[in-house]
Amino acid sequence: MSYRVQIPKEQWTPFRNEVFAKELGNLEEKRAAALYLFLYDRAYNRPSNAVAVTVRQLSSLLNMDERVIKKCLAELRRKELIRKIRSGVRRSRINKDVWKVPLAEVDLKKDSWTPIPRVLTPRYNYQPTVRIFASCAGLDLCRFSCSASRELRSPTT
Repeated sequence: MSYRVQIPKEQWTPFRNEVFAKELGNLEEKRAAALYLFLYDRAYNRPSNAVAVTVRQLSSLLNMDERVIKKCLAELRRKELIRKIRSGVRRSRINKDVWKVPLAEVDLKKDSWTPIPRVLTPRYNYQPTVRIFASCAGLDLCRFSCSASRELRSPTT
């Protein structure tokens, strides 16, 4: 027996299962996983599959230090999970860095994927969110274990 959940298309994102199975478990900086999931979600839900955002905006959206964001972006670029299409102009509000996430181009009929509600996207908080997404995809949670208690803290409200 199969069940269907009727959710409007703009309120969920299909994450490829290989993102959880292969890519996120191999990241050295575990907070890079939260940054990658954020960029993936934004890229999928844009017609151009590109995200125009500054390091400062990412820092405030993900509640991370700018130095950590830069380190995570460097690792994601090194592992070819994201590509920088265009460099922005410093201190410009219009000309921002433009990022492309190649795996965000999902063929819903061919690829294996898991729908994740977009209501979770503003709540990216390091490892707990990655663990939730991995469990939604039915994948091994041991690969996403937290090694430091500072990664488990939640944002202050």
